[in-house]
Order: sequence, then C-alpha cells, then structure tokens
Amino acid sequence: MTANYIIETSLEEDKFIPLVKEEKEKSTPSYRRYPTRFILVDNFKNMRKLIEIMKKNGVETLDLSSLEISR
Repeated sequence: MTANYIIETSLEEDKFIPLVKEEKEKSTPSYRRYPTRFILVDNFKNMRKLIEIMKKNGVETLDLSSLEISR
C-alpha cells in the first residue's frame, strides 16, 4: 500500500525548509523506496523564489541547458 498525500505550504523559508528537512530525515521503508518528491508551484515567480530558497540552503542545482543533449 502506498501513502498518497498532498501537503500545501507557503514558500516562506521558515515554513518550507523545516518541512523539507523533516521529509529528508524520515527513514521508514516507504520513504526510502521512492525518494522523489514533487514540488508544484502555481507560477513562475514562485518557482524562482523556491529555487533561490533551495540554493540558499545548500541544494545543488543543474542547469539542463548546459548539457550536450540540450544543444
């Protein structure tokens, strides 16, 4: 059985980052089995804000346009 759930939260750093860290620390098998999390945002402005928050907190980014296959 899988756990399907949606968490709605603000992109304010003091709310978003603790939620990400909490998810990262969970160690039950279901969390380790599929370690992908999808973060959906409703507009480009919020996407850019999310990227800046994550960069500020040590998340590595990859510019896909720099890959050979993108050229």
